[in-house]
Amino acid sequence: MPVPAHERLDVQPVLALFDKSGSQAGPGIEAANAFSIDLGRDVLDDVLYAECLKFGMVGFADDASTLIEIGDLTEIDEMPRLEVEGGTNFAAGFREAKAALERFYAAHPEKAPTRRALFVMLTDGMHNAKEDWKPAFAALTDPAWAHRPFTMVFGCGQADPDELKKIPADRVYIARDTDTIVQIKEILGTLRRTIRTATLTAATGKARNAFTPEVPENHFIALHDETDH
Repeated sequence: MPVPAHERLDVQPVLALFDKSGSQAGPGIEAANAFSIDLGRDVLDDVLYAECLKFGMVGFADDASTLIEIGDLTEIDEMPRLEVEGGTNFAAGFREAKAALERFYAAHPEKAPTRRALFVMLTDGMHNAKEDWKPAFAALTDPAWAHRPFTMVFGCGQADPDELKKIPADRVYIARDTDTIVQIKEILGTLRRTIRTATLTAATGKARNAFTPEVPENHFIALHDETDH
């Protein structure tokens, strides 16, 4: 028997786009792989969190692929791993991110009330493919698309702040710490807190489609937010 609409908890879709290009080799990629495992443990420890969070992960380098389809982490027996390869093609990542979101919404038309998706991107470099990334990002964030996500971009390592500023996301940050591994761990910790806050806010049915990123100023510089564009 279907659950009455008034008894359903809001669903919070979250999609993480992780850079897996060659510069991420070593501790960087291992930290990113540990992130999904830790998030999976978080939901196992909290029934409400598990019911409301629908998480997915896309990895990108020269090309992009979905490693975790947006859905219930409790249904995954073993988390897929990001494997380092190739260069950095933002366009491929943005295209695959939109495709993953489209698959989620197509597969869940009758599910619980769904909040605006949260899209988070982590990169330690800059786009170096021949194709322009701007059309792919414009398609992902098209105001005419009913499922346009709230977008957050985090840069670390060799990422150029001036180049990151060109990405018209809702939030764009560059890490302050000089050690790239510390930067990545701070970014992933921030994502973990922000995802939890957004999901549990959804569970209460309050502040629909409002996001409050939990980004500590001592570790990040805000390059711009939605009021800048």
